[in-house]
Amino acid sequence: MNATLTVVMAIAPILGSFINEAVGWRGNYATVAILCLISWVLLLLALPETKKDRDIFSLKKMMKDYGKLLLSSRFMAPSLVISLFSAAYMSFITCGPFLYMKTFALSSAIYALHQGAIVGSFSLISLFTGKILQKLGAIRCVVYGAGVIMIGSILLLIFSMVTPYSFYLVTLSMVIFVIGCAMCQAVLFNASLNVFPEIKGTASSAVAFIRSFIMAVFIGLTSYVYNGQAISAAILVLSASVLAFIFTVYLLLLEDAV
Repeated sequence: MNATLTVVMAIAPILGSFINEAVGWRGNYATVAILCLISWVLLLLALPETKKDRDIFSLKKMMKDYGKLLLSSRFMAPSLVISLFSAAYMSFITCGPFLYMKTFALSSAIYALHQGAIVGSFSLISLFTGKILQKLGAIRCVVYGAGVIMIGSILLLIFSMVTPYSFYLVTLSMVIFVIGCAMCQAVLFNASLNVFPEIKGTASSAVAFIRSFIMAVFIGLTSYVYNGQAISAAILVLSASVLAFIFTVYLLLLEDAV
């Protein structure tokens, strides 16, 4: 589910580019409205009740559960790593259309293909996450994944300085980055949920909140920092990746955290 949400968020700009190319900007708003209506109807008709034995809602218990999660380093470390990796990618996505279509002077269709290569790489690796986990184990998946992410982030910064208008190298760097994300994201999400198995639903909501908040912060930073050059996007991606790497090291030092 966590990987699916990331893919859906990442693939949205690609679809938006094609829709804009075909019918104009109003088509994107119409598409969002139609998708929301379809989602609402499907939820109304097809979503079953998952909890048969309902508990009486208790605000005190809910706040206590959230406090328990937010004060747990074993929960916060993987949650922050997931969130920072997502924030790094969304920072790139935020300035992606301007970078590719204005700075690199590419058409929206070509930009969509580059973005599709990045999303496709993430999706492809995600399909084999189970086999990769079985082969390497949880700890190695996290270690190798974080390492690949750092390689992609550093390459993005280097290419942005050495060959600032080489969009193929920018795309290649982000492909490497998302491969690392796909390798470790599922493991980290599972680790965060299993810290307190009795409140997995609350844990999932907390992860979603933390990720959304951190992504919002980095998207805001992107709008302030981005200056039309690839290096500004690269600095943001690397900054989030370095923070995530620090929390990854901390997580691995915790006993039985992964």
